[in-house]
Amino acid sequence: MRPGTSLVASPGGELMLVDQVAVEPEPLGPRGSGKLEPNPPRRPTRWGLRLLVFLILVGGGGGAIYLWASAHERTRKSEVNLAAVPEHESETSSEPRVEVTQPQHGGMARTTRQPGTIRAFEFAQLYAKVSGYLDRLGVDRGSRVKKDQLLAHIFDPELDAAVVQAQAALERVEAAVEQAKEHVNVALAFQRAAEARKKKADADLESAVATRTYRDLALKRMTELVRRNAVEQRLVEESEEEYHASVAAEDAATAGIKTAEAEVKEAEARVLQARADLVGAQAEVKVKQADLAKAKVYQDYTKITSPYDGVIIQRGEAVHKGAFIQAATQNLGDQPMLTVAWDDVMRTIILVPDDDVPYCDIGDPVIITLDALRGRAFKGTVSRMAESEDLHDRNMRVEVDLPNPDHILKDGMFGRAEILLEKETTHLTVPSSCVIDKNDQGQGAVLVVQDGKIHHQRVQVGRDSGIRAEILSGLDPKAQVVLKPDAAMAEGTPVRVEAVTTPVPGTQPESAPTALKAAEADHSAPH
Repeated sequence: MRPGTSLVASPGGELMLVDQVAVEPEPLGPRGSGKLEPNPPRRPTRWGLRLLVFLILVGGGGGAIYLWASAHERTRKSEVNLAAVPEHESETSSEPRVEVTQPQHGGMARTTRQPGTIRAFEFAQLYAKVSGYLDRLGVDRGSRVKKDQLLAHIFDPELDAAVVQAQAALERVEAAVEQAKEHVNVALAFQRAAEARKKKADADLESAVATRTYRDLALKRMTELVRRNAVEQRLVEESEEEYHASVAAEDAATAGIKTAEAEVKEAEARVLQARADLVGAQAEVKVKQADLAKAKVYQDYTKITSPYDGVIIQRGEAVHKGAFIQAATQNLGDQPMLTVAWDDVMRTIILVPDDDVPYCDIGDPVIITLDALRGRAFKGTVSRMAESEDLHDRNMRVEVDLPNPDHILKDGMFGRAEILLEKETTHLTVPSSCVIDKNDQGQGAVLVVQDGKIHHQRVQVGRDSGIRAEILSGLDPKAQVVLKPDAAMAEGTPVRVEAVTTPVPGTQPESAPTALKAAEADHSAPH
């Protein structure tokens, strides 16, 4: 401190250095006069110094009072706190404080909550098979349609002409079939005539053979009679002539048989030819029938009909009456003319992540909540699973069928799906933060307080939702489990229990939502 200064408390309680100023007494006037002699040159300086000293003294006194009051308040609070703490606690204030909780029974239902997309159970994109002008369009977006209902018609006169042409060609080959049948009949008649002539030739040969035999016997008798001189030689000669005539007749009959056989074979060949022509004509009829059917199919392609009862959910931007519609085979990238959806039943598509896939089964209860319908919940069950995960995101497609009789569910709606993968268990559960040193086999530990000391209790851990963990074995239901364990706490470390967290009676931690429980009950109830 330099000479001529002093310490003075400020109004805020801080000490300040202040220069000391000597104050001279004012000179008095003449003795006994009782009056002060005015001193104009020094009076302003004396009053200013007095005012400065007064302000400094007042400020220092206020600061001192403020410091005293603050210290007094702190002392009072410290005394109150010491009075509120029991004597044995104040003595062990150096022990670590821990919060504990008690295990709870059950409430570990395994669920998965994933987004879900509502799609129509069936939908068909309708394209044009043929090109032409759209001359009729009977529906629009949102139109309710019936199975086989005519939705649109494309005008293409060339297809109509092709049907007429195919019909005429069919009639022509059908007439050719009738002609072929007549040719077969004629050939059969020739065959029967040739066979009759052959029979007659056979009969003629038999007659000629008989005649030759008779003439041969007659000639032999005449020759014997002539040798005996019983008859004239002339009769022998006549018998010889008759015999030779019968031989000639037999030869002629044999030649006639060969001719008749040739005629029969020719007639048979003509029959076969006529029948082959008939078969060819009949085959041609089938070809023309197929051509006619094909022409009619292409003609039917001009009619766009609904494959089932449903609703029109999409219409092409270029689909208007009078517009030229190109065949889909020419413009594969174009959008369809119309899309019809069967929405009496809707399917909800859910992508279940890899961790939950092993627990998902057909028939698991599902609750689907739609924000668009003010949080309305729909109950269902898993209807089908892909049984394969997508290699890109490792999710498996799961579908839930939802009846939609009032058609309130629309194709493309978005909601939240909750699947009950496994029912609640009856094992003990603790907050997941209580478990330490957990390995891949589910073995872990919890810190429990026994007789005021820390004990490392080995446990077998089951399911773990990230909020609560299931303890399969190793834990007493009445144990005091440390909520925020410190693995560095050694066995037997003295601790002071700061608070005990107990469950509210009648509640279940991490239990399945009420709606999901109701869905499970409905699913398991006998029908």
